[in-house]
Amino acid sequence: MAQIGIPINPASKRFKKKKDLEKILSYADANGIIYEIVEFSKNPSAETYKKPLDKLFSRGMEILLAATGDGGHELIDGALFSLGMQQTIQGNLRMGTINIRAESALFPQRNIYERLFGDSTMLHLLKLINNAYADKPLYLVKTLSRKLIHMKSTEAERFGFAYSSGLIRNFFDYYVAGSSNQLEVARIIARGIFSNLFPSLKSSQEFLDNILEPTHAKVYLDDALLLNQSHRGIFISSQDIRIDFGPFLELAANQIIYLNSNNSLRYLGTESASIVELLKQVPLAFHLRSNPTKDLDIEDLHSGDYSKVRIIPKGTHRYIFDGNLYETSDPFTIELTEEIPYITLV
Repeated sequence: MAQIGIPINPASKRFKKKKDLEKILSYADANGIIYEIVEFSKNPSAETYKKPLDKLFSRGMEILLAATGDGGHELIDGALFSLGMQQTIQGNLRMGTINIRAESALFPQRNIYERLFGDSTMLHLLKLINNAYADKPLYLVKTLSRKLIHMKSTEAERFGFAYSSGLIRNFFDYYVAGSSNQLEVARIIARGIFSNLFPSLKSSQEFLDNILEPTHAKVYLDDALLLNQSHRGIFISSQDIRIDFGPFLELAANQIIYLNSNNSLRYLGTESASIVELLKQVPLAFHLRSNPTKDLDIEDLHSGDYSKVRIIPKGTHRYIFDGNLYETSDPFTIELTEEIPYITLV
């Protein structure tokens, strides 16, 4: 039997109602699921989760289910990395986090009544995962090719856009207001730009290994083949772009990724600033507005085909792609050449 473990932050947005947390703890106790309560914190860090995770592994945890809000998954990935667990759910079920929102898109959809009066999303997922895996040895746990691009867009992210056809691990979730302090996020973005520009450095490799998932794909700059091998992603220094996921998502994507209306940040990608100047300007991007752009619900993405994605700039933009800096108005096209593992129920 596979031992499921849960680190639980009682301050998480997942537990808006006290009974939601009580029900999860009750279900866990009744089904032999181990858990550790994280120190109550509305602004946790990776260090917050380090000791609870260490305890769970020492207690025999084999499957890690993160009972956190959106931003907590990135923190848990950081804690796992510092503990020497350098693989996450994308590569190994036993040493990673399950992104609740992305996972829920793969499960059978619940009707309105079930959503309003049934189990919370977290408890619903916990039951599904427990029923599917708890009585099976781990080698029977299968994976499915990922067809999800997990995105959110708020004013906090309008300075840039990072894309990987293998998915950026909860990259956008981590920016959501309240999930992290602005300085910490700015450091992560600046580090991401630096690591993409200088990927051969050991520190850059470690950072990219922890944040971006490699994938095999053909990458085209306009119609010219740029790369036909494993890559880690594209960083675009302005969000005046359009992402074409195909007919199914064209309208939905345009609702959140369109012209950048924040003129004070637009020049990050459209003026000829040096990369050093760009890095200095990154913290300016985290001026949160009272009315952030409406999020694109992950459930709107679950039935699309994302094996080929086209990134279309609105004017000239700077792209950082596998250590090379491009300034171009030509679109990038990324076409997967192999399937990417992703955990789901089977």
